[in-house]
Amino acid sequence: IISPGLKGKCKRLWHYLFPKHLSGAHPQPSASLSAALTANCPSIVCFFLPRLAHLGVLVPSSALPVYVLEEGLERVANLAGDLPNWKAKWIQAAEQYAANRLYKQLARSRGLIISISDFEKNWFARYIPPERIAVIPHGIDCDYFSPTPVEPDFDIMICGVLSHRRNYEPILQLFNIIEDRLRKTSLQPKWLLVGKDPPKEIADLKNDRVVVTGRVPDVRAYYNRTKIVVVPAIEGCGVKTTVLQGWAMRRAVVATAFATTGLPVVNGENILIAKTLEVLADKIVALLGQPAVREQIA
Repeated sequence: IISPGLKGKCKRLWHYLFPKHLSGAHPQPSASLSAALTANCPSIVCFFLPRLAHLGVLVPSSALPVYVLEEGLERVANLAGDLPNWKAKWIQAAEQYAANRLYKQLARSRGLIISISDFEKNWFARYIPPERIAVIPHGIDCDYFSPTPVEPDFDIMICGVLSHRRNYEPILQLFNIIEDRLRKTSLQPKWLLVGKDPPKEIADLKNDRVVVTGRVPDVRAYYNRTKIVVVPAIEGCGVKTTVLQGWAMRRAVVATAFATTGLPVVNGENILIAKTLEVLADKIVALLGQPAVREQIA
């Protein structure tokens, strides 16, 4: 559906008028894939991500299908970027319909479901019997993500895929709130904004105190250089890897309540949590002048 020109427009129109699969579902079921599965007689066929789960119709009867769904994609808002509001809502509704249709199909299958948190398990259990859902908690390699003794030269770091509207909009809002509140103080925090494809709005924040890196080969060096890791997510789905990375790199993590979904958080002990960006800004500003509290949380 991303074909250029009139052909692509027609495909997109058909897809969003009569959604059968999620927009990123590739490839479509094919005779060659079905033949390959039948010829090789696997005992287990594993489909990673919801956008491949529709291929489960091809699994031969001798094999057990396993679906690694990870997260409920129909919870993601703002999928449509900068489109007009009516069109964005239309596309969102079509994606939600396709995702829920998929879960109902999986409920009728004999396959097993793997999710990444108890929250996600409960979400999928709306349609799928919970005894068929296993939880393998989302995690990272704590030998790879481990701190090194370096004196931090930045105060605040935000890491993520900056090209996504749902990621960069809260960053812009939070940046402006904090900078406005510090305007009449002597505090001048240094910012690290790390992530691929930053939009112009983020790139324009660059100055002597704000570094916008773009894509980096290794994020660990940047975690090492900062005092506070901020995760300002307000929409999306799944478990936020940046929270786990901040923990593993032994940094003080401050996050929205939404960003902590599915994680073993204890507010005030291993993280600071805020329900709104305004409260998040207050917590970050306070933490800037509290090295002992930062160390305790880290």
